[in-house]
Amino acid sequence: MVQVLDNPITRLRVLHLEDEPTWCNTIKRAFKKLYERVHYKSVNNSFSFEYQMPFVDPQIIIVDWTLKDGEVTDILDFLQENRDIKVIFFSAHNESDLHAKVLRALKFCPQNFSFYDKAAPNAFTDMFEEIENYAKKKHLGKADYCA
Repeated sequence: MVQVLDNPITRLRVLHLEDEPTWCNTIKRAFKKLYERVHYKSVNNSFSFEYQMPFVDPQIIIVDWTLKDGEVTDILDFLQENRDIKVIFFSAHNESDLHAKVLRALKFCPQNFSFYDKAAPNAFTDMFEEIENYAKKKHLGKADYCA
């Protein structure tokens, strides 16, 4: 695991599993604009996700459920083992059966899990509002908004 230095402002660490470069760039720009201290890393497949985990040591994971090489079921075991990480499923394929599929695979009540449909009008804003609330609750980063 990566050691976090004892600092009054802990850097917010985000790992984003997404195969669409446009979404990666959009979300990265939003994090950089909203947070003074953020380490954001995007990967485009499950293998890279698992490889980057110990280097990023994320507090927040954003996951696109359907990737070009399939669904991200490979990482569900990891997510179940690391329940203290905030996980956000942000996908264009956000049908109700997806929620049930994830819940069955995880076999526990997902207190730190959220689901957002990319096509929904306020999904992006709602997702970042939830991230902001989570970061404040956990004292992660500093959410000073830049003008």
